[in-house]
Amino acid sequence: MKILFRKNLYPREAILASACQFLEDCYLTLNEDKQSYIINISGKKTLCMKALKDNVVKEVVNNALRCGISERNKEIREAVINRALLFSQPRKESLSLSVEKNLEKTAEYDWKDDPLGIFAPWKGDKKKKNNNSK
Repeated sequence: MKILFRKNLYPREAILASACQFLEDCYLTLNEDKQSYIINISGKKTLCMKALKDNVVKEVVNNALRCGISERNKEIREAVINRALLFSQPRKESLSLSVEKNLEKTAEYDWKDDPLGIFAPWKGDKKKKNNNSK
């Protein structure tokens, strides 16, 4: 069974997105000529091809509408995301101040001071434990 969709009315993305919805139930191939997209449908199971064709057409129309809305709202969506990203970044002044404060705090410590024994080698640590236990 073949379904024709005119290129000037239906974007390719809408047809491909719609085809993905039916891959479990049927085999779909997409061909095109200068003026239209052609979907060839063949069922994997015994299906009502008329109902399947109607469902594919409804899904293509639905996705074409979504593509159109998405395209119309593209500038608004990009502006909202840009504004959110712009205001989510810390100011350079506050960032540099917090880095300086952290550097001052870490300058107080010496890496050789290791009260928890974190920097001790594993082998040496085991020997100490074994010696203490005897």
